[in-house]
Amino acid sequence: MTPFGFTVLGFGSGSSGIAEAIPAGTIVTDSWTTSYMGWMPFEATGSKFYIGGHDTDGEIHVCSHTGNEITIGAAQHTLGSGSCCFYSNSIDIDHNTGSKGLVVYVRGNASNGYYVYATAFTISGTTITFGSQVVINSEPAYTASMKADPNNADKYACNWRNYASAGNHHKGCIITLSGTTISKGTTATIHSSGFAMGPSIAWDKDTANSLVFYSDAAASPDAIAATVSGTTLTVGSAVNVVGSGNATNNNGVFFVSAGKCVFAYKDGVGTATPLKVVIGTVSGTSISLGTPSVVKSSTRDSMAIALDPNNPTKMAVIYGDGSDNTTNVCVKVGEIDVAGDSFTWGDEYIVDNNWAGSGRINFDPDPAASGKFVACYFDGDNSDYANFFIGQIA
Repeated sequence: MTPFGFTVLGFGSGSSGIAEAIPAGTIVTDSWTTSYMGWMPFEATGSKFYIGGHDTDGEIHVCSHTGNEITIGAAQHTLGSGSCCFYSNSIDIDHNTGSKGLVVYVRGNASNGYYVYATAFTISGTTITFGSQVVINSEPAYTASMKADPNNADKYACNWRNYASAGNHHKGCIITLSGTTISKGTTATIHSSGFAMGPSIAWDKDTANSLVFYSDAAASPDAIAATVSGTTLTVGSAVNVVGSGNATNNNGVFFVSAGKCVFAYKDGVGTATPLKVVIGTVSGTSISLGTPSVVKSSTRDSMAIALDPNNPTKMAVIYGDGSDNTTNVCVKVGEIDVAGDSFTWGDEYIVDNNWAGSGRINFDPDPAASGKFVACYFDGDNSDYANFFIGQIA
């Protein structure tokens, strides 16, 4: 499990850190602000992936990788030039059609209510064509997340966390598309309390209409299993993953196989607590948890995790280890033994020493790119802009 030529791209003005202990590729600089950046979905084949973030126009970029190099495409504006920014956003691509996707976002100013909105889009080459914006939730919200159903075209699950003034509830719904026309199912209350910051979603591709919701519930992460019938969500009871700790927005859970998923969390609140993962067993709307495994015994921030779909017993994690802007950017690869309810961890690789949080990681699902992933972190030496790099596992 040895990484190969990492390419780090610095977003923002100024210089980026050079990868330490790993060969570095070309460093590229840009001026895009990436606060509240969402999930980085790949297309099913080829090398394209998508990023979006906090900007006055709600930017999305079509990106690609060739060898060890990443290319960031030009900004394409969801809402038109000069419109309201994304306060939070989540993008996903429909792997059943391969030519369309959805972006869900919180519009970040009072005139737009901090409501949850969605816009569907189609893709042709590197050009995105956006449909009309639709209100998904007309209560003020902080964060939103969304994932495409791997088994049903034009179907997505969405969840969000309401403001305290709107009850602090964790809510969600099913969204379907016809072309770029959005239809929203009935909103379900996933969890009625608990400050559901950083919501994540994972569908079980091996069990139709089964998914889990996961959130940092008042620094005590909870998981909730759900089933889908048409556009109706049926949710189970919350299962507490850790009594005191943190989950990671958009990158906190994935399914390994039918009924088996992995949750990531920081076990404790503070700058010197361990990072852990645990296998969950899902049956209908019930979840049971296995034995936690320690990824890192003491560190500052929570981590992001991803499963390699071409090597479905292998996963990669990204996290920060240190304090302030001297925090190391670390990557580690693990192997999952579902039957044995255990994990085996490889070496820790230090990519940089300027971690400022908000790690993201995702694997390219194309069999031609087996084992290749893209990861991201905010650069504490450069106005908290985002750095992206390529990694490879054996």
